Amino acid sequence: MKTRCPRCNQGWVFSARIRATNEPVFVCEECEATWIGGKPIAFETFVDMSTLLKAKGLPGKWSDLQVDEE
Repeated sequence: MKTRCPRCNQGWVFSARIRATNEPVFVCEECEATWIGGKPIAFETFVDMSTLLKAKGLPGKWSDLQVDEE
């Protein structure tokens, strides 16, 4: 089921995995708001994609993710 991003209200939220850790995340295609799998997708719970990935020692780019097929 598609979910509209609660941060920007413009993009869609997609499921993905962090390639290096296989950790599930959800990412907005538009503003790159990110939610760790298991957390509610809400404005209060997002973190910026690059911030999350850099905290894990990664470059913080889309190439760090494997976006799930719809």
